[in-house]
Parts: sequence; C-alpha cells; structure tokens
Amino acid sequence: MVAVGEDKRIKQRAGLPPRITLVGYPEPKGANAQTHHYLHQFGGHVRRGQAAFRVCQDLLAKGFQPDVNFDPEFPANLDDRCRIRLKNSTQLTGLEYADAGISPTLWQKSQYPLVWQPLIRQLHDGIDTARACPNAAATLKVDDLQLSRADEVITYVARNLEPYRGFHTLMRTIPLLLQQQPKAHIQVVGGNDVS
Repeated sequence: MVAVGEDKRIKQRAGLPPRITLVGYPEPKGANAQTHHYLHQFGGHVRRGQAAFRVCQDLLAKGFQPDVNFDPEFPANLDDRCRIRLKNSTQLTGLEYADAGISPTLWQKSQYPLVWQPLIRQLHDGIDTARACPNAAATLKVDDLQLSRADEVITYVARNLEPYRGFHTLMRTIPLLLQQQPKAHIQVVGGNDVS
C-alpha cells in the first residue's frame, strides 16, 4: 500500500505498519498578488493536486500500477488530465446547490461521483420524431451517389469525429462491416474539432 502526502505531515506520522509506504511532496506555494482573491484557496488546492499527481507519476515510472485510464490507446498527458479534472469543478460547485439533475445516458451519469448520482436522472435528449421518421420517398445525394430506402446505409453521427466519441473504433470496424454487408454505403457525419 502506498500513501501520498505533504512532506512535513509525513514526518509527523510514526509507527505506521511496515506494509504502508509513505511518499511525500513539498508544501505547495500559496497564491500570488495576481491571483483573484476568490481563488486563493482554490489555487492552493490545485497546486497541492499537481504535487500529489507528480508523485503518483513517479510511482508509475517505478512500476507501481494502480487501476487508471479511460482509453489506453489514447493516454492523456499530465497537463490534459489536470485540465480536464479542473474543468469539472464548476459542475461540482453547482451540484452542491442542485435539487435534481439530468443526464442523457447512464454512462454519462456514471461519470459523476457516487455521492451525486442519486440526484441525477437519466433522461435522453430526445428526438424530434416529426422530422426524424420513416419516409418512403427519402433520398440522399452525396456527390454523384444517390441513395434511397432500397440501399443499405450505415450511418455514424457525432458532434465531432474524435476518439472520445468512438470514431477510431468505427474506422476499424468498417472493413468487417463491408465484409458482412458488401453492398452497404457508410455515411459519416461530424465535425473536425474537439468537443
């Protein structure tokens, strides 16, 4: 077992079981004159988090392997991971005052801390069924290709074509899809940005 903490606090701990390894980091710097006064304490927490995270990175480099990561094929660098974690802080602040919340999918709901999940109800964003409904006369023209309901069409739609939305998995699956459905036309719709 490995425990991480501030150096001066670790020095105060004595008599812990030998199976617990204590790893320390230096006391983080405080806020400076340019830091907004609302953020003085928050800035200190960010610096403490960075220091603890760096210690954990060193542990990883030495072979310690805790259970982490979202998609091992696209590992986030240290700066990305910290930025994304802090990006969630405004939602967590809002949840403190919320009476209820909604999430379009159960997976998205599951990404919130367990303590907040009972507050959140899974409710799909919805589909305008007046517009997205069967139409026997519907056609789709892409360059010189005209597709109708008689054609086999596989669609993938995402706000942006990025790994976070499984685009790389789709691209790997296309050869198998075409092997099983050789007459299929694959239509991909999405932006070329990060969302």
